[in-house]
Amino acid sequence: MRPGRFLFSQVKGVHAFFALFFSYCLGMLSILRADRLYLDDMGRALYAYADWAPAGRPLAELLSCIFFLGAGTVDASPITQILAAAQLALAALLLCRALGFGFSPFVLAACIPIGLSPYGLENLSYKFDAPFMALSQLLCVLPFLCLRRGGRSGGKGFFPASVLCLFSSASIYQAGMNVYPAVALFICLRAFVAGAGGRSLARLGLRFVLPFSLAALGYAFQVSYWLTGEQYGDYVTRHCATPSFWRLPGKVFANTGDYLSLLYRDWGGNSLGALLLLLFFCFCAAFLRRAARRRKGFAVSGGRNPTSGVMRRCGVILALIFCFLLSPLGVQALLEFPVWSPRTFCAFGTVLTLMLLSLHPGRKSGNCAKISAGLLAGFVGLQLLLFASVYGNMLSAQNEWEDLQLSRLAPVIWAFKEEKGLDRVIFTNSAGYSPLMFRVGRRFPLIRRMTVVPLTRNMRWGYEQLRIYGAAVRDGKTLPKDARLVLYRDTPYFRLEECPGTAAVVTFKDIEGRAD
Repeated sequence: MRPGRFLFSQVKGVHAFFALFFSYCLGMLSILRADRLYLDDMGRALYAYADWAPAGRPLAELLSCIFFLGAGTVDASPITQILAAAQLALAALLLCRALGFGFSPFVLAACIPIGLSPYGLENLSYKFDAPFMALSQLLCVLPFLCLRRGGRSGGKGFFPASVLCLFSSASIYQAGMNVYPAVALFICLRAFVAGAGGRSLARLGLRFVLPFSLAALGYAFQVSYWLTGEQYGDYVTRHCATPSFWRLPGKVFANTGDYLSLLYRDWGGNSLGALLLLLFFCFCAAFLRRAARRRKGFAVSGGRNPTSGVMRRCGVILALIFCFLLSPLGVQALLEFPVWSPRTFCAFGTVLTLMLLSLHPGRKSGNCAKISAGLLAGFVGLQLLLFASVYGNMLSAQNEWEDLQLSRLAPVIWAFKEEKGLDRVIFTNSAGYSPLMFRVGRRFPLIRRMTVVPLTRNMRWGYEQLRIYGAAVRDGKTLPKDARLVLYRDTPYFRLEECPGTAAVVTFKDIEGRAD
C-alpha cells in the first residue's frame, strides 16, 4: 500500500477511539505516576469537600455528588484522570464526525492536541477536577453534530442543543466554553473559502453567536446565587467583573495584547514553539491557497474591480484566522481581571487540531502532499506526547523536592509550636523549584508556570501541605513592617525566626537553587 493511501485509509470508530484513548493515556502516564495533589486537590483530599458550586460551577457539584455517591469527595485517581482522557477522545472523534472527516491515521494524529493540549495538561493534573473539565469541552462539541457536512446550514436542533450544552458546559467549568467559538470560527472560515458570500457568512456567524450569547447570559444571570462563602466568593466575583461599556473596547484590546504576549513568552524561545509557528503558517497558506483557486468567486465579489474583490476576501480570511487564533481567550477578553492561569486556555488544543485538519489534502492531491501533511501531523503529535511526559516528570521531581523540604521543616515547626504556643506561620519566600526544573523551566516557561509551588508566601495551600505532614498551623497573614524577629533555628535549608507573640517566620535558603 502506498504511504499516502495508508495515511488516509479509514478505520472503524471503535478502533479510532481506543487509538486516541491509548495515546492520551500514554502522554498522561508520567502525570499519573507523579501522583501529585495539585492545589485544590489538597483541600478535597484532606477535608472531603466538593466546593465547586461556590466557584460558580453548580453542575460540577451535582455531578460530583452522583459520582462520589454523596456530598463528600475521595481520592479516586487515576480513575478520574483516565475518565477525562476517555471523554477527550470521544470529543475528538465527535468533532471529526461533525466536520466531515473520516477516521484515518492522519486524522487521529491531528486529534492528539485535543487530549494533550500543552495548556490542558494542567487540567488533567487535577485528580478531582479532571473529568469535569473534560466533560465541559465535550459538551461544546456536541451541538455541531446537528450541522450538515461543511457547516453551510444547520439542522433544526442546533440552536436548542447549543444553548443547553453551552449553559451546561459553563456550569461545569467556565473555560471549557472556549472550544465552541474555536470550532464555530473554523466552520465560518471554511465556508467562506468554499465560496460563501458576505451575507451567507453573516447568517452563519449569527447562527453561532446567538446561542453562545444566550447561554452565557443565562449562566451569568444564575451564577450569582452560587457565589457564597469567603473562600471563593470574592475571588470569583473579581474575575467575573466586566468594565463599563465605554472602557470595553480598550479592555478587549489590552486583554488581546496580554494574551498574545503570554503566548510569545511561552513559545517564543523554544523548538516546540517554532514547530507550532510553522503549523500556523501552513494553516494560513492552506486557506489562502484554496481561496486563490476561486478567482471566479473573487471577480464576482469584486464587481468591476476583480483585484479589489481578491483583496477584500483575503482580508476577511485573515481576520477570521486572527479571531480563530484568539478563540482560546474566549469571553475572558471581555473581563476586567482575566484569569491568566494556563488551565483557562484548554481550547488551545482544539485550535491546534483544527489547524492540522485544515491541511487534510483532497482526493486529487498528490502522494507528496499527503505524506507531507501526515508527517507534520505525526510530528506535532509526537512533540506534544514528549512535552506531556516532560511535564509529568517535572511534577514528580517537584514532589520529591517539596517532600524533602517538608520533612525538614515540619518537625521544627512542630517543636516551635509546642514550645512557644504559637500556631501561626508566615512564609517570606518560596520553597522553590527542584534543581531538575531549572534547565527545563528555561526551555519551556509554560512548564514552570504549570508546576505550581504551594509552599510559598501568601498561598493557602502551603499550610495544607504542612497539615499533610502532621504540622497543623494557620496562616500568619502579613509580617508587620516594624517586626523585630528573634532567631529560633538556623539550618542549611531554611531559617525559622519568631515574631514575638505573633507567628513563626520561615525563610527558605537558596530558593533559586543555583545548580549551574
